Amino acid sequence: MERKYSIGEVSKICSIPIKTLRYYDEIGLMVPEFRNQESRYRYYSKRQMVNLFIIRQLRTLGFSLKNIKELFSDLHLKDFGEKINERLEEIDEEIKEMERKKTAALYLRDRIVKGGEILAHSDEDFDSAKGDSLGLINVEYIVKGTLYYRRSIMKKYQNEEVSLERWIDITENCQKNHLSVVSPIIVTYYDNALEQFLCKDCDVEFGVLVERNEKNDQNQGNVQIRPFGGFEAVTKVHVGSYRNIMLSHVRMVQWINQNDYEIVGPISEEFIVSPIDIDNEDEHITKIIIPIKKKKV
Repeated sequence: MERKYSIGEVSKICSIPIKTLRYYDEIGLMVPEFRNQESRYRYYSKRQMVNLFIIRQLRTLGFSLKNIKELFSDLHLKDFGEKINERLEEIDEEIKEMERKKTAALYLRDRIVKGGEILAHSDEDFDSAKGDSLGLINVEYIVKGTLYYRRSIMKKYQNEEVSLERWIDITENCQKNHLSVVSPIIVTYYDNALEQFLCKDCDVEFGVLVERNEKNDQNQGNVQIRPFGGFEAVTKVHVGSYRNIMLSHVRMVQWINQNDYEIVGPISEEFIVSPIDIDNEDEHITKIIIPIKKKKV
């Protein structure tokens, strides 16, 4: 006589909770083969015990209950192998996605640490009378990277109001297209210097630097890829409220003129710590980047 196993025995032997076994019964994945007509208790066969162990293995590998049910409806060795290969391909994609998430998390951590270091020295570089962050003006080479961006004419653009909708749109598009982001939001103004503060129609680009790969070598939808960097620039770090950033722009343009440089490209702002990172505007950090070259004598 074939031995029958109670739900408690099956749970103990297969290490599957009784609640889970009852759910498998409810959805028809594994219905106990025997029923005692008097007690109405139900029992599993040894074959079902083996199948439950297989189900447990498949669940450990990440198979959905739906896929397992389809597999058990007509289980053959060849089909089983094909399903395992399909799952392996899915696992490879999951690993890639986890690597992208790790890269994003590491980058965010490094950016926040960098912001903290800047804030630690910001008090001595702040002119409270003018509300101006007096961070040093530097000339540096901007390393070339790949920018994932969206550019448009914004009507009556108000620079003091951060365009969160545009920022979120760029961020979500990067996630949708599985791109690893390696920079903060970068806003670039294609009009003449300081015109973004005049509440006029403004040619503005929102973007982020991403890791170069085959997927982002081509334009994707309305969001495009272009090179960013590869030029010499005057830079300055603005700490605090974005509403006061015009003062930093003015000081930089004055410095450029006084030191025999000229502006040779659109001005960008790199939001090292932004409103989508932290709510406290006193801790917002924006790096202004102005492409320049020496004037000809």
